[in-house]
Amino acid sequence: MDAHAPAKDGARPVPPAPRDGPVRRLFAPFERIIDPFIPTDRPAPPSGLMPFVLWGLRDVRTPVILLAVFSLAFGVVEAVIFYLIGGLVDRAAAAGPENFFAVEWPLLAVLLVAVIVLKPVTQLIQSAFTSLVLGPGVMSMTTWRLHRHTLGQSMSFFEEDFSGRIAQKETQTAMALATVTIDAFTSVGMLIAYLVAMAVLLGASDLWLAAVVVLWAGAFAWALRWGIPIVRKRAKERAEARASVTGQLVDTLSHMKTVKLFAHGAREEESARRAITRYRDAAIAFGHPMMAMRLILAVMNIVVTLALVGGALYLWTAGDTGLGVVAMAAMMTLRLTAMSGWIAHSALILFAEFGTIEDGAQTLSPPHDVMDREGAIDPAPVTGAVAFHNVVFQYGRVVGGVRALDFAVAP
Repeated sequence: MDAHAPAKDGARPVPPAPRDGPVRRLFAPFERIIDPFIPTDRPAPPSGLMPFVLWGLRDVRTPVILLAVFSLAFGVVEAVIFYLIGGLVDRAAAAGPENFFAVEWPLLAVLLVAVIVLKPVTQLIQSAFTSLVLGPGVMSMTTWRLHRHTLGQSMSFFEEDFSGRIAQKETQTAMALATVTIDAFTSVGMLIAYLVAMAVLLGASDLWLAAVVVLWAGAFAWALRWGIPIVRKRAKERAEARASVTGQLVDTLSHMKTVKLFAHGAREEESARRAITRYRDAAIAFGHPMMAMRLILAVMNIVVTLALVGGALYLWTAGDTGLGVVAMAAMMTLRLTAMSGWIAHSALILFAEFGTIEDGAQTLSPPHDVMDREGAIDPAPVTGAVAFHNVVFQYGRVVGGVRALDFAVAP
């Protein structure tokens, strides 16, 4: 098809494929890591949550491990950079401006390597695995495998449900699995690595500062433990309501001739209104625990900022630590509070997507009703030739019709 030719039926023309620029050529190897159409010996999805997740990620274990490694490395590199900057403040004060570069050039070289090489490289590779490998790869592979399994269902499976709802379940379940995979090893993994590195580096200066980090991590885990079951349950209800909206709208529009001829317009509107209202109520109910978590996290961030920065200032005024520890604690705390907001959101979304996956797995995983018998074989090749000899068809009349017709149809 010519990309610039006018499209049929008023549809938009297909845009031309983008040209390969230098950035695309640089990251092209990442695009080929996952083949979404690779054959699998387990085509049928399981109905349980974790078995379904493992089924979906079975053929992408190596990219998932690499994403986890670079996410952890990025979190550690960030904490180490703040540690080196804090140490640089103390060393600069001790060396003085006239001797600073002559004495401290090795530390400056290490800091430059960390800032110019290690941090951008780990961040870029992590982003490449997120945006070019696992994001599109897991989404496409899961959608393809779910769709292949759904195509094998009997007609009763489709007669008992909206086709639009089934399609929505396929796509939203695949998208949820991709989101879970990415967020689990980027947001949550990076936070864990950063917290561990932060506690170790601050603890090297004073154990009280490390204790504050550990207490904050415990409170953060408690808040997630409180909010996750509520979010997961309401996410499942939201996913069901969202699929119902899509099913109602798609099926109405795809059978528009029947609707126009036989249905009552007001009834179609009322059905759509009920589905949309149900989704809105479910979405608002899902937002309540999210807002509660944000409130809890705001209080926690205020407390940890006052405790770490104030504690470091107190230790400095008491002569128990240097000014560099104050700078390091301030930078690490600001980074932690900035990270915690979107990471807490990502963690809740992650478990919300678990609810979406659970809902989709239960709908799409039923085994096929119509199956070949055990030992069934493919039919033997046939020639397909048809021959007619002395065909007579006269509708019971003496005159007219067909008499003595002979002809053959080749394979």
